[in-house]
Amino acid sequence: MSQRLAGKAALLRAADQGISHATALAFLKEGARGIATGTAQTIDGDWSN
Repeated sequence: MSQRLAGKAALLRAADQGISHATALAFLKEGARGIATGTAQTIDGDWSN
């Protein structure tokens, strides 16, 4: 994927399942930085850039 969101930051709540989880992964793949919260699982990937 491209880096369309490089340099952007995001805060995603309830990102442990469903659409929010898919959105968090898509943002990560597009180069976004940020915080994703949830209660059931962890988000795979490095959001610490």
